[in-house]
Amino acid sequence: NVSAQSGSVSATTASLSATACTLSTLVGNWKFDGNGNNEVTGKPNAVTVGNAAFNSSGGKLNGYAYIPSSSDYVKIPYNSMFYLPNSFTVDFWFRQRSNQSFFQDLVYKGSGLNNYNFRVFRQLWNEYNFGPIITGYTSVSTGWWTQTSNPNQLSHNVWHHVAYIKSSSMSAYYLDGVETHSTTENSVARTPAVDIIVGDSAVDTDIDELKIYDRALSYGEILQNAGLAVKSKSSVVSKPKLKISKKQMANVAESVSKLVEEIRKLLKK
Repeated sequence: NVSAQSGSVSATTASLSATACTLSTLVGNWKFDGNGNNEVTGKPNAVTVGNAAFNSSGGKLNGYAYIPSSSDYVKIPYNSMFYLPNSFTVDFWFRQRSNQSFFQDLVYKGSGLNNYNFRVFRQLWNEYNFGPIITGYTSVSTGWWTQTSNPNQLSHNVWHHVAYIKSSSMSAYYLDGVETHSTTENSVARTPAVDIIVGDSAVDTDIDELKIYDRALSYGEILQNAGLAVKSKSSVVSKPKLKISKKQMANVAESVSKLVEEIRKLLKK
């Protein structure tokens, strides 16, 4: 019993350590449940600018941030924890209530024409195009914009999950749990010391459950954040094992022996 209890304690400790390790990579978590609180202790809260609002219900999970017009947005003050040159994940939900016909930023950290740590936006150009999600960053070495994009079509007034990841070897983005595009471009991203902006020019759009990590999430973690099932070994249906009795085995052996004997007789002829 003592040994079993010791093993249980060890397993619990390992589990807690793994959880702590995962949590330590989360540098920002804004649920927007009626406020801009950051669930990561001691890190910046979000604030509304203009007529943007934090609603306490009606979001993907409880509340959400609402951006009514082009002059409204949510701002997250700069913090050194948001210095993310090599690896990061930007993960959130958004719902665009109605069609728009112009460029719309969803989440970004950067400034100017091409000076971004990360940028996630939607390009809509007419009433017939629901617009692709485009993600990217500015390379330190080349000064070029490095993006992942796809001409995906998204329905309005529906929640969509977006995850944009960058590591030291690649970058990719996932839409509703599906990888839509990736690149092996691995240059270091520029890291301007500026605020994170949410929903700037994203007219009539809702944003919920914004999370920023200092590492690239795994595919399984992205699925978990998107509320999609992750296939585990236990979920795989195994084929039933064929059960044969000793008597059946003996009969098979006898039949094989008779067959061998008949073949021998034929070969002697």
